Amino acid sequence: MNKCPVCGKENTGFVCSDCGFDLSCDFERFPTLSMIKSGSFSCSKLKTIREEKFKNVKRCEVCGGHSFYFDEKKYLFICTACGKTSKLQIPEKYRDEITNAVVINNKPKSKKKIVSLAAGDYHTVVLKEDGTVGAIGNNYSGQCNVGTWKNISQVSAGGYHTVGLRKDGTVVAVGDNSKGQCETGDWRSIVSVAAGYEHTVGLRSDGTVVSTGDREESLVHEWKNITAIAAGHDHTVGLRKDGTVVAVGNNLRGSCNVENWKDITAIAAGYRCTAGLKKDGTVVAVGNNYLLREAVKSWKSITAVAVENNAIFGLRKDGTVLSVSEDDCCLIEGSIWENISKIASGRYHMAAVDKNGTLICKKLKEGLQHKTAGWRNIRRISAGAAGVACVTYDGSALFAARNKNAFWDVSGWRNLLDISVNSRHIVGLKNDGTVVAAGDNDKGQCDVSKWKNMVAVSAGWWHTAGLKEDGSAVAVGENFFGSYDVSKWKNIKGISAGFDFTIGVKNDGKLVSAGAYGSGQRNVYGWKNIVSASAGFYHTVGLKSDGTVVAAGDNSSGQCDVGGWDNIMSVSASMDNTVGLRKDGTVVAAGDNRHGQCDVKDWKNIVAVASGFGFTAGLKSDGTVVTTKDIDYGQCDAEKLMA
Repeated sequence: MNKCPVCGKENTGFVCSDCGFDLSCDFERFPTLSMIKSGSFSCSKLKTIREEKFKNVKRCEVCGGHSFYFDEKKYLFICTACGKTSKLQIPEKYRDEITNAVVINNKPKSKKKIVSLAAGDYHTVVLKEDGTVGAIGNNYSGQCNVGTWKNISQVSAGGYHTVGLRKDGTVVAVGDNSKGQCETGDWRSIVSVAAGYEHTVGLRSDGTVVSTGDREESLVHEWKNITAIAAGHDHTVGLRKDGTVVAVGNNLRGSCNVENWKDITAIAAGYRCTAGLKKDGTVVAVGNNYLLREAVKSWKSITAVAVENNAIFGLRKDGTVLSVSEDDCCLIEGSIWENISKIASGRYHMAAVDKNGTLICKKLKEGLQHKTAGWRNIRRISAGAAGVACVTYDGSALFAARNKNAFWDVSGWRNLLDISVNSRHIVGLKNDGTVVAAGDNDKGQCDVSKWKNMVAVSAGWWHTAGLKEDGSAVAVGENFFGSYDVSKWKNIKGISAGFDFTIGVKNDGKLVSAGAYGSGQRNVYGWKNIVSASAGFYHTVGLKSDGTVVAAGDNSSGQCDVGGWDNIMSVSASMDNTVGLRKDGTVVAAGDNRHGQCDVKDWKNIVAVASGFGFTAGLKSDGTVVTTKDIDYGQCDAEKLMA
């Protein structure tokens, strides 16, 4: 027997014989909004409501969620994801019908509010009000394995590791420990923690600092009277009681130039950038480029700052968020960035907690795909940390930068035969044998205006190498470890500049090299029958005349695992991966794939490949360009993490 919930009549069928109510309704829970809209919820009492009120509704107006429960006392819907009241109130004339027709008992279990959060390269970590921790996103190194943590008072996320501060002053850490960044087990009396890319810093209750991992700067152990700490990619910042700031670590872009700061109340550090929040609510910044530092000077009424991959974020008193960046990352305007109480920035995503303790996440970077989508008639291609550069069939240049720091204007370049780009500069070979260059010239890497009779050029990290038509070689820039000691080379047919070394291919198929050799990248003297070579960050790849490939040097990410490759016609090496182009136009790749740079198995009709810093670019036979996409690890799936 089926008892009708409307009139109480016992029925043997699925339609009440007295009132006509549809007894096949799911009485155990109120239907979700999507069920009502689609018509899959069969209750006849809701038909009019569905048609009049829900026909154009798909998602929550506040967070975008699509699941609701009905509050029978207030006669309105509540979003199960964010807990916000929906504007979809039930018309008064339908209230009795809807509450009489359905047993309301599906209100979700109360969710623990988020009191703090942290964002790593590709993962998001939240601290709940009960001291437990949740994490979502890339778990490549186990950095999201925090489900058993308890009594946590603070969390911090590094590149691929996560750190938690317990209420008793001890510290727990999970994830990548390749540099010892998770070795915090003996720390005591800690009041704050900060995770950098491959290092971890802890602030003791006595105002001193401990650290572990890569770039464990001894100077932090000398710091005193510290009240707050921040860890950037490869530098560490400390805030003193008197409002002054100290910093140690990589100062390549000036990210440690904080000695003149005063009246600082909070600090944040990211990739070669440091930001400070002043007592008056304004912001100061050092590192990266001039445009970013100047942009934050106009900010006012800021209560918190966050810094990551070439971007600075500021939380205003009114709960809105400001941002400035060197690349295309920006906050999408809308109501989701209102009523914010806490912010955190990852490598390419932004995370925030609103005043209700609800998590909000948004991806910030689209990659290079949209920048190269309109490119046509491409003849030559190059990729580096700064972006993608191409030569068109008419000899002009195109350049798509990965960040605004590489604002190099190559629009006037003409009559080009080839082009090469790396981290800090770009060089072009003209058809008359001369060379042009643009970008940073702090090491003299762009001093190529006097070069003549050139047949090939290659941009390294801080130096530029060139091959002359007589088979000799030249180089300019920073001479790390003798990286451009190539003046005695002869009978060279190919040249490639790496991070701090240079490789030359001789006419007899053997190789010569100059520069650093600490990772074995120059162990190439036994190679024979080489037709071309590519110098990466710390490894070298050679293409043999039979289409096979050899490699030497750093293999920490598997970038030298190319022994099984065959039918290869060109190779390209970058920081920690290697790409090979097969004769059939397909592509193979080896090495680190944390950014999706090795996801090339579906590429077809490729005629040239270039391996960049965390991405790969390919030139197709129709003259268009393809690039790999940054992997979405689900680090922005706030609804799943809240659940």
